[in-house]
Amino acid sequence: PRAWWAGVAACLGAALAISAIAWRDDPWTLLIYGAAWVAFALYSVPPVRLKARGAFGVLADAAGAQLFPHLLMVAAVLAAAGRQLDASLVAAVGCWAFASGVRGALWHQLSDRAADVSAGLRTFGSTRPDLARRLGAYVVFPLELIAFAALLVLASGVLAALLMPAYALLEYRR
Repeated sequence: PRAWWAGVAACLGAALAISAIAWRDDPWTLLIYGAAWVAFALYSVPPVRLKARGAFGVLADAAGAQLFPHLLMVAAVLAAAGRQLDASLVAAVGCWAFASGVRGALWHQLSDRAADVSAGLRTFGSTRPDLARRLGAYVVFPLELIAFAALLVLASGVLAALLMPAYALLEYRR
């Protein structure tokens, strides 16, 4: 237990040092960085451990792994460029990253279903596999594509927009 707590303290100390050095004058970026830590803590640390609480685990995983890291990069890059946060860009990146994260979390849970069932872990993918598949394919994936297309429009990425069907096909096959 002491080594475990020392490891946790070292990680938290490093996170606080990084955030204090990099973003002490940027409250939005600090908030986003902290939110990623909170999402992962809620996902994995007992007694909350959202991983074992159905759809909440999928949402926490997507937020910690995709949503907040992507928003952090947008906020940090815009701050470094001396630009204000653009609400439409933040919304498009956030929607795309969150949908991608939800789809990834669902895929992961579905691929780990046998192990989760044998361990008695009640993930969304282990308790509702058919619903997880349908949500991923017919709700989350289309949202991801729409948000990505919005990003391309905001970036004026003509070449990227032309390659959108190839991206959609690749992701659909995954």
